Amino acid sequence: MVKFFSALLLVGCVSNAFAQLTFTDATIRLLPPGQKQTAGYLTIHNSSNTSTSLTLANSNISETVEFHTTMMHGEMMHMMQVTELTIPAQGKLELQPGGYHLMLINLADNWFNQTEIWLEFVDTNNNKHKIPARLSKMDGADHNHMQHDQHKHHH
Repeated sequence: MVKFFSALLLVGCVSNAFAQLTFTDATIRLLPPGQKQTAGYLTIHNSSNTSTSLTLANSNISETVEFHTTMMHGEMMHMMQVTELTIPAQGKLELQPGGYHLMLINLADNWFNQTEIWLEFVDTNNNKHKIPARLSKMDGADHNHMQHDQHKHHH
């Protein structure tokens, strides 16, 4: 019996070693029909003792998902694509308007009618993290992604 519990404890520790990232508040900005891109926001928590990077993202409602950040160049705000998102050890990274965010590009024609929306991320260890996301109008003074095409992209 002791061997059984020891083995069970070991399996629990091993599975927790891989559960270092948690994703909360995944939200996709709901835009009027006809838009071909929108933004996504969430918070990523890293409970491990080493930083972790996400290198790829995709979704069931768009052809492409890119990582972007917003930066000031002189007095102008510019969007810039980044190749990865790094979540610090024992820390978090918040994707939010005016900072790091996701761009969902070439949205499916009926994306705003989907009953289930998900995002999937791949980290540097090739672990996949698939999470549900919700749609939100996100009214307020946040960044206007309908004008995203007019911003300079530095790829």
